[in-house]
Amino acid sequence: MQQDPLNPPKFRHKRAPAAAGSPPPPVMHSPPRKLTQQDQAEWKIPPSISNWKNQKGYTIPLDKRLQADGRNLQDVSINDKFASLSEALYIAERQAREEIRLRNEIKKQKKIKEEEMREQQLRLLAAQARAERSNLLQQRKEGQEEDEEARKKREAIARERQREIEREMRLERNKRSRNDEDRDVSERVALGLPPTKKAAAGEGVFDTRLFNQSAGVDSGFDGGNDEAYNLYDQPLFANRSNNAAIYQFSRERLINSVGHTGDVPSFAGADRSTFTRTAPVEFEKDVSDPFGLDNLLSEAKKK
Repeated sequence: MQQDPLNPPKFRHKRAPAAAGSPPPPVMHSPPRKLTQQDQAEWKIPPSISNWKNQKGYTIPLDKRLQADGRNLQDVSINDKFASLSEALYIAERQAREEIRLRNEIKKQKKIKEEEMREQQLRLLAAQARAERSNLLQQRKEGQEEDEEARKKREAIARERQREIEREMRLERNKRSRNDEDRDVSERVALGLPPTKKAAAGEGVFDTRLFNQSAGVDSGFDGGNDEAYNLYDQPLFANRSNNAAIYQFSRERLINSVGHTGDVPSFAGADRSTFTRTAPVEFEKDVSDPFGLDNLLSEAKKK
């Protein structure tokens, strides 16, 4: 007979009844007793309170938070090795400080010894220098005693020669000044000499240089040419070298009084390397017609 494979099975599993076993073990305990307040406090477990989440937004007191944290449930214990480590560090630091102190003391003693040795060497050198200097002074003193007589003779000769030179210079100066002071004013002007305040006394002294001269008032001032302004035919005081009353430039005197003036600039843009002045400034005569325009006009009129 054909059967539908999709039909459920018709048989059922039946459980067999359990066999009787050994009797249950007896419960051996003391009769229940009532919990005390202390037992309840010891068995009380605080609710878990998170320090990071508060989804409900409850306000929780701090004591409850600390109680739920469980910090006080475990006793704090410090290891004994911390004390031994601290003691070892202290002992090591003390030993290092002692070694540094001893090292510095040794360096200080060594430096003191070096300074003493250097001072001793300097003392020896100073003593040698003093001895050499005393020897040199003694030798120089002996040499000076030997040359003292010769030096005195040389100084006496030099003084005598200086007196002779000064005497000759005074005589020459007096002679020249006496001859110049005895001249008349017109003679001094004609000879190119500066006038003196001292008036001529006594008889006049004639100079041959004054004779046979065509210049003077009687010559009619440049030959009667009234338009020309040539009153003087020669410069006044031409002979300056023989007269000490007129200022004369002296470079040595300038250097002694002022100093060296080579680096002092005179004018802006001036070239000092091309020319160096060693005498007073000499002025040139101004020409009325430097370009010759008058001659050109006169020549044009003649043509």
